Amino acid sequence: MRKEALTCLNDKDAGSVPANDNERLIRLPDVLRMIPVSRSAFYDGIRRGIYPAPRPLGRRSVGWPLSEILAIARNGTRT
Repeated sequence: MRKEALTCLNDKDAGSVPANDNERLIRLPDVLRMIPVSRSAFYDGIRRGIYPAPRPLGRRSVGWPLSEILAIARNGTRT
């Protein structure tokens, strides 16, 4: 996650930011580079429980846990 994203969060949103680097959140373009599906197929997979739901980064931005996305990219399934 970029440092700029962290600095623009207010105190209310600070609970959304992961405490350690193992739970680093990545944005959708990075997710789709690791999991080669279309944007609509990815969101359909979220709805069906194949892919993890996004976590809020702020009022209008979300991210996905890097560890979960890496596990899906390696194994093809969620951990």
